[in-house]
Amino acid sequence: MKKIVIIDDEYFFRQALIKYVRSFKDEFTVVGDAGNGKLGIELIEQYHPEIILIDISMPQMTGFDVISYIQKQALQTRFIIISGYDKFEYAQKAIQMGVQDFLLKPVTVESLHKSLRQTSERID
Repeated sequence: MKKIVIIDDEYFFRQALIKYVRSFKDEFTVVGDAGNGKLGIELIEQYHPEIILIDISMPQMTGFDVISYIQKQALQTRFIIISGYDKFEYAQKAIQMGVQDFLLKPVTVESLHKSLRQTSERID
């Protein structure tokens, strides 16, 4: 079972993602969620999740800042960006940073599950 941390400043969106992930049964488990990047980093360092679902635009630290910080710490984790922004520059930067996937809000249960399964297969 892969551990997941969710980092997004929209509380109700985080709760929806938690519900979605729980519906995937024994494949994944959410070990924590945070409303900003700084709290997200604390969760990542505490739980060492295999997968992080993260927004780009958040207070205190952007999703890209978090990704960069975690990569410098050499923690073995994969990132899936879930964003309301469809700017080409964001997708391009995500690719350059080695992000596994870039999903646009509103995300569907099916697209999230597909992205998580593909990421999980890459980890294995």
